[in-house]
Amino acid sequence: MKFLDESWFEKYNTLSKGVGVPAEFEALRVNLNVKMDDGEVVAASYIGGFLKKGHTQNAETTMTAKESIVYAAVVLGDFKSALPAYFTKKIKVEGEQGALVKLATVRPTESQKTFYTELKKLLL
Repeated sequence: MKFLDESWFEKYNTLSKGVGVPAEFEALRVNLNVKMDDGEVVAASYIGGFLKKGHTQNAETTMTAKESIVYAAVVLGDFKSALPAYFTKKIKVEGEQGALVKLATVRPTESQKTFYTELKKLLL
């Protein structure tokens, strides 16, 4: 299994069932272009606090970033770690940038913390 491949998304979707997210995440729609370590670019989206395969039509923001940055934010729940990459232009952002800053300021729910712990185990 590899981060963002078909089997990873299947496991992610199973683990995400029933996970509560902060209200600030619910209306969030961000398209992601993830630059994988092998050179492939994977299209994904972060919708309502969860990662989805492919882009969404109604995203307010599109972000392009390296795999390691997206992994830290989405799998480890460490959205604050993406801020230095954003400020040093290692993340390309098109559209509403305030949505990404919002991610770094919101605290995860208890069920999200458990979810992130389980996600880490997928790639061990």
